Amino acid sequence: MHCDICGSATLRELEPTTPAGGDWYACANCLATFIVNLDEHYVGRPPYMPINDRWCSVEETHGPATITHASIGNNTTLCGLNTATFQGQAHSWSPHGPEACNDCHQVALRVDALWPLDKRGRADRPRTRIATPSTTTMP
Repeated sequence: MHCDICGSATLRELEPTTPAGGDWYACANCLATFIVNLDEHYVGRPPYMPINDRWCSVEETHGPATITHASIGNNTTLCGLNTATFQGQAHSWSPHGPEACNDCHQVALRVDALWPLDKRGRADRPRTRIATPSTTTMP
């Protein structure tokens, strides 16, 4: 499958199925997520989100210092740390402030730059029809 954001050929399954019967995938390159429903022959993608709204915050504590990281799910941060022992937060991660992880910020900037300007700012993206259920390339 190909990502319709950055064109990368590598997608990985996040969850076995969605409640609507589709499979969730994330591009390993730009981290865009997709829903692929082969029974109904469509591909859907959640809309672009700015860096401050895209990831949840998790906290890593080293003595008196606390560092906030961007969580990308599956117990992983943008900078590649395992978050199994981290504290989750109910708010979005922000790359601003002295407690924000600089490595997460650098990855977030790289990921954000992969999104073409014409695919940003939409409140919704219509489903894209797939030619046949066996198609493995996203339009």
